[in-house]
Amino acid sequence: PFLTIDRARIEVRNLIKKGLKENVQVYIMKGTYTLDKTIIFGLDDSPKGNYTVTYQSYQNSKVIISSGQAVGKWVKAENVPGMQEVAKGHIWVADMPENVDTFRTLFDGETRLTRAKSDKFTMPVNKKVKRADSQNTFYNKDRIYLRRVPFSNNEIKDWDNLSDVEVVFNPVPWNLNLIQLESVDEKNKIGYLAFEANAMPFTNKKYSVAWIENVIDYLDEPGEWCVNTKTRKIYYWPKNGTPSNNIQAPKLMELLRVEGKIQYDLPNDIPARNINFKGLTFTKGDRSVWYKNRKGWGIQHDWDTFDYGNALLRFRGAENCKVTECRFTNSGGSAMRLDLHAQNIEIKNNYIDYVGHMGI
Repeated sequence: PFLTIDRARIEVRNLIKKGLKENVQVYIMKGTYTLDKTIIFGLDDSPKGNYTVTYQSYQNSKVIISSGQAVGKWVKAENVPGMQEVAKGHIWVADMPENVDTFRTLFDGETRLTRAKSDKFTMPVNKKVKRADSQNTFYNKDRIYLRRVPFSNNEIKDWDNLSDVEVVFNPVPWNLNLIQLESVDEKNKIGYLAFEANAMPFTNKKYSVAWIENVIDYLDEPGEWCVNTKTRKIYYWPKNGTPSNNIQAPKLMELLRVEGKIQYDLPNDIPARNINFKGLTFTKGDRSVWYKNRKGWGIQHDWDTFDYGNALLRFRGAENCKVTECRFTNSGGSAMRLDLHAQNIEIKNNYIDYVGHMGI
């Protein structure tokens, strides 16, 4: 027996180097395996020929793979700038886990908590800007409007941790944008997003609402939370009056990755192969955020990002692998993802619930 999954992976790698004569089973004992780094299964972890390596729960015991890092001591929050009167006396504060830099999802036991958010607000449609059929701007000169969020009643402020604060809006029926703020012009009442949206906010009467998330000004209901990564403080209004001892912040978006040698400039990747997962529970990953040049080569429409690690389990340049009888639950991002060369990946008899993005 070994203490960690990664240590077992290294032992299997050594067996593969010597030359396998039979399949390998790695049995994982009951319990929670908390990761602070993605475990990567590569070419050296791939058995040759038709031999397989299967990582599975021991005798159907409950094996949980998670990146949830425990949040420590909570105390009552007092005199926090922006806190609403209705929330005073109800909000608790704790430090972020030391090994977590940022997160956009928080868990209490098996529950994904609700992030603080403002009421929805609307603005008139900007008829001066010509729009394409996609509702994007027609002319390049108007692209600045993809980053502008006008407001009227101080819904947006020049908070000191703007990169934590996200504007959420639905400019087209197939796409919900969640984009962090970069700057605010309070005089002219315009918030500037860090990245271009897929279409202008308030682009037509039917899809013309927005709201703000993750700032203490809007933490006004039981069950809500927010985080300020500048002060490294988490704020939470627990429904039961006091926070539980099982609140966790995710460290990773991606828990396990099977990855071959990716060769963008050649016709083929060299895939990792013959690696299986059975009877495991994957949970408590974070969701992705937009970043510069995220579009890359593009992917169908707008609802995912090309070649990006935003799923609990990811195959990136892989073939002849199986995922069976696993559960994917309570996470901010996707459950499983197949990128680039992905051939003969069998995904069967798994259970996916309460994930914040895609199933597969």
